[in-house]
Amino acid sequence: MYPPDFTGAGLRIHRLYCNLRKKGVNKVYVITNCRSRFENKTRIYDGIEVIYISVGYNKYTGRQENLIKRLFKALFVLRYFLRTVIVFLNLRSEVDIIHTVDASWLSSLIGWCAFLWKKPLVKEIVLLGSDDPLTFNKSKFSIIRYFYLFPFHYAKLIIVISPPLKDACIEYGLSEDKIWCRFNPIYLDNLTEEKDDHCSLTHLDFSAHRILWVGAITRRKNLEFLLNSAFHLKGKVQLIIVGPHSDEDYFNEILFLSERIIQETRNRIKTLFLGTINDRRALALLYKNSHIFWFASHNEGLGNVVLESLICGTPVVTLPVNGIMKHLIQSTEDGEVVNTNDPKYFAQIVNKCLYSNTYDNDKIAERARKRFNPEKIENEYLSRFSDILRSKS
Repeated sequence: MYPPDFTGAGLRIHRLYCNLRKKGVNKVYVITNCRSRFENKTRIYDGIEVIYISVGYNKYTGRQENLIKRLFKALFVLRYFLRTVIVFLNLRSEVDIIHTVDASWLSSLIGWCAFLWKKPLVKEIVLLGSDDPLTFNKSKFSIIRYFYLFPFHYAKLIIVISPPLKDACIEYGLSEDKIWCRFNPIYLDNLTEEKDDHCSLTHLDFSAHRILWVGAITRRKNLEFLLNSAFHLKGKVQLIIVGPHSDEDYFNEILFLSERIIQETRNRIKTLFLGTINDRRALALLYKNSHIFWFASHNEGLGNVVLESLICGTPVVTLPVNGIMKHLIQSTEDGEVVNTNDPKYFAQIVNKCLYSNTYDNDKIAERARKRFNPEKIENEYLSRFSDILRSKS
């Protein structure tokens, strides 16, 4: 998603291609969609041409029982497909490589377009349990399975962002030779200098230990597990929660739980909801001025926020999250991976880390910058793209 939904993978890919353009990539087109009806169908961001194939939110996107609503949904999807194909036809002579991110209807359709017009496809998948071929292979309908899975077979390169995603691709039957497993580039390390004090930190309680969480407030993120753990935290603690919400029912559950924490701990533990923070420097300062970052998602492809925390020198306490976190938190010098379903036990580990004097924030940041270095990852993209073009010619 691009502005006004300029977050997550969209932000990462945009920064990646901004830098790739400086290194020799001549032209970049982005095909995506936008939920705002006020957005133009084509925009230029940092020299990258963004084409919205769908403008406005489809309120019929979920499962529909009403026949009329099913018809409206079908018409929306048909329009979506036709516009995607038209846009692709207009661009086909301009592009050398097609790079799709995730395995949605849009990216799968573009993968089919790449096949029909004989363009090399690079398929990047970002979410275990949603984007990976093992998950799609469990679909009840063979035509849906075929639609989603064919681009995996056609692609010249499959990019996965964590070892468990690679394992899922190999278990499905894809050749290991065409899978590139790499961690995401994190563009945050140059924003962590506190001398840039225009980002106000007055909302932080510096008399308390501060625990940070960042993400979209959805059930998949399992925020209620962390809040249930908070009842068992020791000392004076401020819980800082950053991110948007779209599920009002779930958000109200989280608000109710946070109010219970405040009441039952008699204000010893307080929660602070900051909503979406678009200023990346302000976000970096929040990471840097927190004692612990905690994480408990049910399902992820990687967990960029964990990497961002480490880049800023803040240790992480997390659930295993599909086995991904053991690849990110490789040493107790960077935090703890806690294999438990018990919020109380999780809190015991958080307490141990929160009051530990063993963490060296500068060394945490230094190790993370070496492991998640954007420059190295960008150069690898260029190298692999060049290999694909050479093999094509």
